Amino acid sequence: VLVRTHYAGNLGATARVMRNFGLSDLVLVAPYARASDLEARRMATHGLCVLDSARVVSDLSDALADCALAFGTSALT
Repeated sequence: VLVRTHYAGNLGATARVMRNFGLSDLVLVAPYARASDLEARRMATHGLCVLDSARVVSDLSDALADCALAFGTSALT
């Protein structure tokens, strides 16, 4: 789950890493950047399938609705 992602490259890089680890359920909460952005697609490399199937939801509670356990990090101080 990525929340309000500003940089398209981060979407693509996340999709690439998820594909490398066998993960496929990417959820984007109210993203500023778009998965269709050229930079996102360029950074996704072999993770385009993950990027293309990403779900977009409006708030974090929708993204975590089917989760039993969640951990979070932030770059904000």
